[in-house]
Amino acid sequence: MIKAANEDLLTLGENGREAVHFHLQSLCFLKKEDVPNKPGAFDEALRKILGVGTEVIERSVVKKFYSKLGIDFVEKKNYVRRLHQRCSTRIDK
Repeated sequence: MIKAANEDLLTLGENGREAVHFHLQSLCFLKKEDVPNKPGAFDEALRKILGVGTEVIERSVVKKFYSKLGIDFVEKKNYVRRLHQRCSTRIDK
């Protein structure tokens, strides 16, 4: 998921991506390597930084991640939280 998030943040440009990572860590105390274990914190941090633009990036990140896992993507809100729930359920089985 880190790789997918990193790729999609690059749509903001290299400087934009680095700015988001800087804000994730300095304002929200969230390191990029912690993102897979803290999807709720990642979602909240992105919303603080990007506002409504968060949905676009999250959708793209989750589409790529679902594709890598072989899961069909269904349009819904709260993509990151749903992804974490779905993956946790698959791992537990």
